Amino acid sequence: MSNFWESKYFIAGLFFLMLFSVASLILGFSWLEYPVSFLFNIPLGNLIVPLGLVSGASLAVRLSKKASFKYRFAQLLAIMALLWLPVSIYLAGNVEINFSGNSNDIWFKYTALISLSILVLLVWSLFLALYRTLFKKYADIK
Repeated sequence: MSNFWESKYFIAGLFFLMLFSVASLILGFSWLEYPVSFLFNIPLGNLIVPLGLVSGASLAVRLSKKASFKYRFAQLLAIMALLWLPVSIYLAGNVEINFSGNSNDIWFKYTALISLSILVLLVWSLFLALYRTLFKKYADIK
């Protein structure tokens, strides 16, 4: 039996976790503002964002061939996604991630860089999978 971390169920779980995080933020559910008391009253939405970023970056790692440029870049994105919350709290100066001054510009660029890079890697993986599927299909025809 294969390893769970390499299974299609794990990959599907990462995808749905990322989808849940993105959908929750886009729809703006009220429970995202609920303070988590045992974590210094950090809003729940501030925990959902890195969850979505890390699951998206991990999905990109899992869909990449080892030792490729895409794999290394996805690993770097996973580290950047893990650091998103501490970097955000540091730049904002508070756990609610409310900004004052110019630090919000740096934070926005950091968040956009991670999010767009993850999106590009996932689309790239989708196109590669379609390409491989197409040519595998036609490789059998002689």
